[in-house]
This record gives sequence, C-alpha cells and structure tokens, in this order.
Amino acid sequence: MKDLAFWAQSLDNQAPDVIFKDGQELSDDELRQKLVSEIYEIPKSNIEVAPTDSSVTIRYSYPKFVIEAVPTEKDQANRLAPIVIYGVLPDDFSEPWVKDVCNEIENFVSETLKRTLDKKCQLVAYPMIC
Repeated sequence: MKDLAFWAQSLDNQAPDVIFKDGQELSDDELRQKLVSEIYEIPKSNIEVAPTDSSVTIRYSYPKFVIEAVPTEKDQANRLAPIVIYGVLPDDFSEPWVKDVCNEIENFVSETLKRTLDKKCQLVAYPMIC
C-alpha cells in the first residue's frame, strides 16, 4: 500500500461521499474534513492536464499530488462522478513505485468502489505520474 487517500461521490446522490485513507474508510466528520482540506491545499496552478480526450488530471505541489480520474459510471443525474486520489511522493520515487500506485488505484476503484476506469484513462495516468 502506498498510503493513498480516495474520495468519491456516492452515485446515488444521497449517501455521504466515500472517503478512505490508509485503507480505512473515514466516518468521523472531523477527519473527513481534514483530509478534504489537505486535498484542496494542492495549488490549482500546478495542473498538468492529459490530452483533451483523457479523463485524468494531476495536480501536484511536491511532494503531494492529487489525481482526478473520471470512471465510466455516472451518478443518478447522469453527471460525471470523478474519483480523487491523494498521496505523497516518496523520496525514492521510482518506476516500480509508480506501477504499484497505478495498480493500487485500479484495485481500489474496481474492488471497493465497484467502478470502472477506461483503458485510455489508465494508459494516460501512468506516464503523467512518471
């Protein structure tokens, strides 16, 4: 595990947002708000945008990063429901670390959230993190 945090909207538009940190779902409102505040601290001016047809963006303020990935599923109002992934780059940043992060994201999205990232999203995310 790469100590990632995940924040996703509930697709039914009624349940609270799904927020996980370090593999645990956060239910405490104070902890949830603290994590969301940390995510919003990453300056929007440091955005690296993928190609126009991509559903991935990455913001970073070294060493912290935020990835926003849009799954194929939409909410009940037929709107996009991005998944936000937050983490910290390690001092020993390497290609194996990037592959592990990509795998962890894919596993969390598919197994925990039961959502799907299209293959184009996966192919774009990998080189952007490098």
